[in-house]
Amino acid sequence: MAAITADSAPAVEDLLASFALSLRERGWWVRGILATTAWQPSGNVCPAFIDLDSCRSYTPDQYQAASNTSGGRDEQSALAGHMKDIVRDGADLAIFPRFSSSEAAGKGVAAELFLLMASGIPLLTTVRPQQYDAWRSFTGNRFVLLPPALDSMFSWIEGVWREQHGLATGGAYPNPCGNWGLQQSTIGNCR
Repeated sequence: MAAITADSAPAVEDLLASFALSLRERGWWVRGILATTAWQPSGNVCPAFIDLDSCRSYTPDQYQAASNTSGGRDEQSALAGHMKDIVRDGADLAIFPRFSSSEAAGKGVAAELFLLMASGIPLLTTVRPQQYDAWRSFTGNRFVLLPPALDSMFSWIEGVWREQHGLATGGAYPNPCGNWGLQQSTIGNCR
């Protein structure tokens, strides 16, 4: 499991999107939710989610409605259900948009984060500096802290891949991430 800590949410959100989409282009089964922003017809910007399973973009209200199969589900319930689906069905990597004060207090989707952590599926999230101590406590300090840089993210996931496949670091093993020469991905390229 790894976390990226940074103050600037939009910059980290774009970085996570580039990373997730680049891995997907290389055949990785990356699942989860990306946080982003969306332009409304009024010209206002609002928070939005990208569901990596469907590659659809939702505002929080739209995400709630799209995930609503039994009526009355809220955004938190929709996200919790999505995370449980990942635990049940698997993934090469799960991305959770951010560890927030709700999860730090044991609320929000804290229980689902624990399930994901226990599943063995690699997890990548973001943590704001003010939540870092709570994140350390929440994880029992069992995580890798990554700087907000694609090279670091690719090195981390390559190490995870090698560990899962019983391979030593270095040597003449295939690079699971392919050529790391990345071009800036955009949400519109979600496949």
